[in-house]
Amino acid sequence: MPKVHWLDIPRTTGRRLLVAKLPAGEADSPTSPALKEGLNLLSRVCTALRLEGRYALRGSRASGLTVELIFELGADADRFAAAAAMPVPVADDASLLIDGATAARLRTVGGLPDTRGRGRRRLEKEKDQRDALTWAQRPAGRSATRRDRRGF
Repeated sequence: MPKVHWLDIPRTTGRRLLVAKLPAGEADSPTSPALKEGLNLLSRVCTALRLEGRYALRGSRASGLTVELIFELGADADRFAAAAAMPVPVADDASLLIDGATAARLRTVGGLPDTRGRGRRRLEKEKDQRDALTWAQRPAGRSATRRDRRGF
């Protein structure tokens, strides 16, 4: 089932909360790439497991770097715990430390991040920035060929 907003998971008896603690490092950084990578990794794992119920995740910097996962169905939480080599069944509120070995196990399930469009998006952004310049600001050379708006 799909990833949904945190508040869309009903408060039923079958739901499970899992708190994944990321290693300390860049907790002071406002952008925190480690937190973004952790969110992406856990999201890829949930997608690869093809969970039956809805799930949600959110990142937090309140007490270190943590990613909170909530599963609508307890069976989905157990499948995730088995992939992360946690004891199954998962308790109502369980925690997991994402160290190097756990991250490697989760990467085998979720795969590596998809970076196929990264270069293409960068080139498109640079092209848009060049196109926004006036003719006087553009660099001279082959890329600075002028065309009339009327097509002449």
